[in-house]
Amino acid sequence: MRYYPVFLDIAGKPVIVIGGGNIAHQKVVGLLKAGAEVAVVSPELNPEMASLEKAGRFRHVERDYEPGDLEGYILAFVATDDRSVNATVAAEGKE
Repeated sequence: MRYYPVFLDIAGKPVIVIGGGNIAHQKVVGLLKAGAEVAVVSPELNPEMASLEKAGRFRHVERDYEPGDLEGYILAFVATDDRSVNATVAAEGKE
C-alpha cells in the first residue's frame, strides 16, 4: 500500500476545497461532519453544494482558484475536472 490512512482532528479548523461538483460535495460533507470550518472556491456549485451554502454550512468564494488561496488553511482539497488547476493547486500546497 503506497498511502497511509490518516485521521485528523479538524474540528473548528479552516479547510479549503477547490471545486464545486460531485467530488467536492463528497469532501465538503465529510469535512462538515468532522466539524471543520469549510471554504469552497468555485465559480459554480452543483445543486447539493448550493443547498449547503444557502444553509450557511460553508463559505463560498464564487470565482476560479487564484494562487495564494491556500494561505491560512491547514488542509486543502482540490476537486476539479481541470488538470492544470489541479496541478497548480498541488504545487502551491507543496510550498
